[in-house]
Amino acid sequence: YYNYMYPPADAPQMEPNVWLVQAPLNYYGYGLLKPVYREEFPRVVEGWLKITPNFIYHNYSNWMRSFNGAPLPAARDILKLEVPTAARAGARGVEMLGLGAWGIGGPTNYIYARQLWDPTIDVDKTYEAWLRLAYGPAYAPMRKMLDQIEQRFVAYKSAESPVYRGEMYEMNYAKAEQVYLPIFPEMERLYLEAVDKARTDKQRRRLAMFGDNLIMLHWGMTRAGMTWPGAEKSVFYRTDEQYAQFLADTEWAFWVYRNSGKRYVAPIWKGEWSG
Repeated sequence: YYNYMYPPADAPQMEPNVWLVQAPLNYYGYGLLKPVYREEFPRVVEGWLKITPNFIYHNYSNWMRSFNGAPLPAARDILKLEVPTAARAGARGVEMLGLGAWGIGGPTNYIYARQLWDPTIDVDKTYEAWLRLAYGPAYAPMRKMLDQIEQRFVAYKSAESPVYRGEMYEMNYAKAEQVYLPIFPEMERLYLEAVDKARTDKQRRRLAMFGDNLIMLHWGMTRAGMTWPGAEKSVFYRTDEQYAQFLADTEWAFWVYRNSGKRYVAPIWKGEWSG
């Protein structure tokens, strides 16, 4: 991880049967949205490949420890940079972590799957195709919502200090307050518009899976003390008893997050995750 992120200047000659896998901790949790890391990234990969051609790149770049349903963005700037750069530099392989909550992680997971097969794909066109196939006539409001989330997310991470802290890859109180709280009513409006425009059972089911994540996000934020006008009138509002039933009903759902085989049942935490 951190101690072996950058290639040493005086590396020994590597045996031909030794393979190196880099896990760059500073890039975890959308770290490559930070200008200093985006600038250095090609040189870091090329530096490792000067030591050995048997190099594999491994990262959690489009991932966060996010247990409360926050729709994490696909971060297309990272998708356009990371895997294509490693491939062009000559890496023998990449290992990328997707999002376990498929209700919100479909676009990210799909693009990664396509890139692992062909790192030269057009990320924007692939993203667009997934959204249109998934949501049909409901595409436009969903695209608008996701764009708003991604813009706020990019702004937050771009301004974040490059000094390593564990919470940099955690969807904690500070991030939720800055990214989702100011636009949650608009997210809800766009979601309801999308539901109204859906025409097939599959499209409605896709939207319902996304909506379950917003139920979790609403509960996680409000129980952590965040609020906004009309929060208790939201379609995503649940009493504690209703939320407990919701968790039971979705116990094994693949579209919401499970942490090491368990569900997280507490509000969004403050500071760094303590386990």
